[in-house]
Amino acid sequence: MKIEKRRANKKQNRDRHISESFHVAAILAISGGYMDAYTYLVRGEVFANAQTGNIVLLGIKIMDGKIAEAANYLIPIMAFAVGILMAELIRNKDSLFQRADWRQIVLIIEISALIIAAFLPVGSMDTPANTLISFVSALQMGSFRYVNGNAFVSTMCTGNLRSGTQCLYHHVFKGDKAMRTRWMHYYGIIFFFIAGAAMGAWATHQLSDGISIGNWYAAQFSGQVILGSCLLLAVAVWRVRERKGQNQRMKNRKRM
Repeated sequence: MKIEKRRANKKQNRDRHISESFHVAAILAISGGYMDAYTYLVRGEVFANAQTGNIVLLGIKIMDGKIAEAANYLIPIMAFAVGILMAELIRNKDSLFQRADWRQIVLIIEISALIIAAFLPVGSMDTPANTLISFVSALQMGSFRYVNGNAFVSTMCTGNLRSGTQCLYHHVFKGDKAMRTRWMHYYGIIFFFIAGAAMGAWATHQLSDGISIGNWYAAQFSGQVILGSCLLLAVAVWRVRERKGQNQRMKNRKRM
């Protein structure tokens, strides 16, 4: 029994090493903040990462009898649900992916969806763009759920703030030293989310205020600001691949 328990613990540690690194979580949090800043500043002052507001507005529009307007809020909610569903489907098809970790597949899908959103016209196509970003947010939330064994969310902060503050309480007032690392991780994720939002705002203002190429003005490129999030996700793909490669090399050495 003890041997089996040790083996299970080793497997759990390997899985954490691959997918629950704080470095990867920080990159995803930066991307999450960046996406929220983009949808707010460029795509009609909405937050496509969180659906609570859309659900509330859906109910309000239905009560007001504005069914057509209600559909504008229902679409991103459905896209979010589809994103969670797809994350689960991909997670349970891991055996189909021989060379790539299933999380890499998720990140590549996210990048592809954001590239499409980047080239949808600003203003007239904001709803489809926000719908794609809601889908991406759900994929990310459903696929990257833990940092060093602790549940977290990379696309919003409410849950992280609650969990981090609870851990801080147990560390400071209950003397639980094990909670120190946990609350620092949660607050670190929040910090990187804020940093991502600041980066998104900075990139948006740069493209909207001062940059032009020939007769093309920066405002015409504001939709492409989201490509910065694609770069962040590409780094995450590389980090997940690198960690998987390191784990495989360690496993081969042990066999030798």
